[in-house]
Amino acid sequence: MEINNSPVMDNAKSWVFQLLVKSPEDSIGLIAYSFYKLEKNQYAEKLRTTGKTTQEIDLAVKQFHEQVVHTQLRLYPK
Repeated sequence: MEINNSPVMDNAKSWVFQLLVKSPEDSIGLIAYSFYKLEKNQYAEKLRTTGKTTQEIDLAVKQFHEQVVHTQLRLYPK
């Protein structure tokens, strides 16, 4: 089973997963992705508690995602 060739990976929101997880046996990558998802969720929850609207939270989470993707691409170029 190849993770990076999965049809689910075609979705732009899966880029972080593709960058971090290289195979189903890549336990370090899977753990790293779990930490990414945890941090992303905590960020959204913090924004929610400060009274941000759903639209503002969605935009902020998308920006968070883009920052992570671009950081990963800078750190680990192909």
